[in-house]
Amino acid sequence: MADTRRREAFIWVTWLSGLLSGDKQCHYALWFKAQHKYDRRADARENDLTVWKGEHAELVRRRAEELVQQGYHEVTVEHQNKFFVNGRTATLSGCPDLRARHGTSVRIEDGKTGKRRDSDYWQVLLYMLFGPRKPGEEAVSGAVVYRDSTPRLIPAGDANDATRARAVALINVGASPTPPLPTPSGMECGRCDIANCPHRAEDDPGVTIETEDF
Repeated sequence: MADTRRREAFIWVTWLSGLLSGDKQCHYALWFKAQHKYDRRADARENDLTVWKGEHAELVRRRAEELVQQGYHEVTVEHQNKFFVNGRTATLSGCPDLRARHGTSVRIEDGKTGKRRDSDYWQVLLYMLFGPRKPGEEAVSGAVVYRDSTPRLIPAGDANDATRARAVALINVGASPTPPLPTPSGMECGRCDIANCPHRAEDDPGVTIETEDF
């Protein structure tokens, strides 16, 4: 399938979190994905991904049981939580692993089986900022749940006007008709799933300079 232009920009929450955390720098990749239905690169880690799916499903299942034991109700998991936010210039979509309610308070959680990343925090915070609320729901807190360590708690106060403004500014980058400056690097391009990016860097050897000073 050739890359085709979308009618309107479409953005997954996970395309934003790495840029907001600084784990990624390539705004062009966000823009391209938001503006195109695109061919994806084959993933050589297919077997690893199969294992990950099983481990992740088990983590989410166990955490859902823990939330029920802690007094939460209306606990929903994965695809039950998918949402779409339709704006004037773009649609934002997300799918948190867990959503639970305790009285008027809501807890949004995502499970991670790998190492801790700052983008994990931003992913859950974006769910808190833009996810739907039902009648009677007030404070929305979050947590990143790791397999082998204590969950990283995210207080409701982190979902404030300042963090929302940062997220909206990045959504506007993806929604813009004009692409941002490409910033290809071997490391980031090597992890990017865009098959036909015209700016891909195959390696990143760096610049070598000779000196007699040391």
